[in-house]
Amino acid sequence: MAIGLFDERTVLSQSVLMLPADGTATKVVAAVNSSDRRIDNLLCANRDGIAHVVNVSIVAGGVTVQIGSVSIPAGQGYAGTPSLDILAAILPATQVGLNLVPGATLNVQLPVAIVATFDMSFYAQGGTF
Repeated sequence: MAIGLFDERTVLSQSVLMLPADGTATKVVAAVNSSDRRIDNLLCANRDGIAHVVNVSIVAGGVTVQIGSVSIPAGQGYAGTPSLDILAAILPATQVGLNLVPGATLNVQLPVAIVATFDMSFYAQGGTF
């Protein structure tokens, strides 16, 4: 079976909440795992009153690689609007999902901190194979 077919054995579901106290720190959405993983989508909802740029990176072997950036509008994912799939926005049209080796992490970072009392949620889903 080709790696493109992904016979996933276990569901992978990881999430992180970005809070004002996090400032502009990088946060891990998909942590280190003992097996190879596929991240099918990375959903984001922005409860803040301003739009936020989200930088997405992968750390593998101690090397941080920026894979893309997207702006999430204020209130996206609330008041009748859907969450946005960040991976769909930053990956080339020919690529579906990301493969992560066991020691790699998928991370998000905001260049501008979230306003007090608000938050942004990130939810990565996929599987291990």
